[in-house]
Amino acid sequence: VYIFVAIRELFTFVTGLKYLYKNSPSSIKAIIQAISSLVTSVGSTYIIGLTPITYNPYLVIFYTYLTIIIA
Repeated sequence: VYIFVAIRELFTFVTGLKYLYKNSPSSIKAIIQAISSLVTSVGSTYIIGLTPITYNPYLVIFYTYLTIIIA
């Protein structure tokens, strides 16, 4: 499962960054790349924060939390 997530992330991140870089004005290309990197780092930090509660006794809490976020 993780390999499919990694492949999806690779394709969407590279394609999205190239699209944003190509279609943005030259004066804000660096800002676009910085924002894209910031969003990726925030997502990674969020996952690192959730990792300790994904062990077996806490799975109910984990999935409840994810359901609340998605809803």
